[in-house]
Amino acid sequence: FAEDRVVLSAVHLGMANKQTPNIDLATDSGPLRFRRHLAKLIAEEQSDRLIPLTQQHAEKKTEA
Repeated sequence: FAEDRVVLSAVHLGMANKQTPNIDLATDSGPLRFRRHLAKLIAEEQSDRLIPLTQQHAEKKTEA
């Protein structure tokens, strides 16, 4: 590991301070699809939370 430390440190710094987009390789397709799907699920879950609050607000207006 010690001989790789310089390279790994440079990679870590490069990923932390991106100046260009990542280049996705064919071998990255599985993890990339997973991350995209997870982001989609999170976005859907967050938007689902907004609907009941909006409905609840509308119901309060009709009650008043």
